[in-house]
Amino acid sequence: SGNQSITADNLVPNTKYVFFAFGLDANGNATSKLSRIDFTTKEFVPTDTCTFTLSTSDATATSMKVNVTPSNAATRYYVGLISAEGAKEYTLDELASEFIASENEYDTDWATTKYVFTGTKSLDVINDLGYNPLVASTEYTIVVFGVNTKGVRTTTVATVNGSTTAPAQSSMTLDMTDSNITMNGATITVTPSVAGEKYFANLMPYDTYATAKDDAEIV
Repeated sequence: SGNQSITADNLVPNTKYVFFAFGLDANGNATSKLSRIDFTTKEFVPTDTCTFTLSTSDATATSMKVNVTPSNAATRYYVGLISAEGAKEYTLDELASEFIASENEYDTDWATTKYVFTGTKSLDVINDLGYNPLVASTEYTIVVFGVNTKGVRTTTVATVNGSTTAPAQSSMTLDMTDSNITMNGATITVTPSVAGEKYFANLMPYDTYATAKDDAEIV
């Protein structure tokens, strides 16, 4: 209630927004018509002319390295990763804003965080960038941009795509026998041909299994 000045941070450059408000009672019911104001953020203007040469290497089924060479060794930069399919939903400005907003949700200290780098680096996405193991046989987009100690972007955005490899295939076979079948249960004994190698087991109604085009779709 009363006069309010509301500041919105981490908006996307050169993007039209709608700010709106309406009356609300104590029970959460709308009590007035919606009022709105439209505005467009300014275009991003780099304060640092640094550019980035990017590549990926050492890909495995769950990881890869990101190789970054900045044109200015003193420029502080952030490296983010998103699925290539997901990256298609954003502009480069939007991608950078999303990564900055995500870090701010965790109260990242942009002056001291270990996820901002300088100089030429070869970064493992798990050990150096803190990501969980990646999905095998999947293409990812790596996003790199300069950022200052306040979490404000300073450069244009650079990207490169890289893919994880297919998982190593095993020669293991799994022998299965059923027993103790009742109206509401059964015992399945699984015997792997390779001792000590992990495997996954589950069950489903046959009608569900039959909807798959082949076994590979279930795996």
